[in-house]
Amino acid sequence: MNNVTMLICEDEPIIREIMHSFFSRRAREAFVACDGKEGLEMFTSHRPDIVLTDLKMPVMDGIRLARHIKETSTTPIIMISAHNEKELLQEATRAGVDQFLFKPIDLEEAAQLIEKVLAER
Repeated sequence: MNNVTMLICEDEPIIREIMHSFFSRRAREAFVACDGKEGLEMFTSHRPDIVLTDLKMPVMDGIRLARHIKETSTTPIIMISAHNEKELLQEATRAGVDQFLFKPIDLEEAAQLIEKVLAER
């Protein structure tokens, strides 16, 4: 995973910082954004190898972010959610989300999922 660049979009400051701290020690670079709008700007300027995004965020949610990213890119997206609602998951899948993680997040499990998703590309 040390050759990977990633974007983490999470509106909860504590979760965002924990994820950034964990992944910045494992990835080549880990960029962070506090909402989907900032995430899209970061994605456009940095073109990371993979995106981890929360589902529910202010300004722009994770589903809208995924739609925008998938308009111009095949970059894999992992959606993080506290919600296991079938309709939301189906909508996220239609938007191009590749995999899901549910809160509370096990960071080691997340790292394994990232490696799996990237290996499948």
